[in-house]
Amino acid sequence: MEELKAFMKEVFYKAILFLIISVSAFSGQYKDALVNRMSDLRRSVFATVNEGNDFEQKKALRKMEKEWDKELNIVYQKIMKTVNPVTRNKLRNAQRAWIKYRDSEIENSYYINNPDGGSMGVLFSLYTAAKLTEERTVYLAEIYDALISN
Repeated sequence: MEELKAFMKEVFYKAILFLIISVSAFSGQYKDALVNRMSDLRRSVFATVNEGNDFEQKKALRKMEKEWDKELNIVYQKIMKTVNPVTRNKLRNAQRAWIKYRDSEIENSYYINNPDGGSMGVLFSLYTAAKLTEERTVYLAEIYDALISN
């Protein structure tokens, strides 16, 4: 009986997630503005970066990760102000779990992509940090769009 309850709870949460994502396809105003704004920033940050210059690439990746992190915190707070206390608690827990996942992936990218050591590991980890933060921010923006469209 407990297994059935757990299964039904999982199906329910997946259905809710599907609905949120589906609705966001029709109402992506916040997400669209965010992606456009960050695309413009990415172009300006990487415009003067020389491809073979590790220092410049690292600096640009740090800048992008920092800016995506700012945006992530903004949209996270917008969601937290919009949802009820139960959902707020679940989102807080999910965000904490995501942070642990992100940190683990950053560390793994350093060692897995760079088994012999060297400066390239830093480049891999910075890229992973920026990419994962971007993905999470866009995902939260989709959730926010779905919440405000209802």
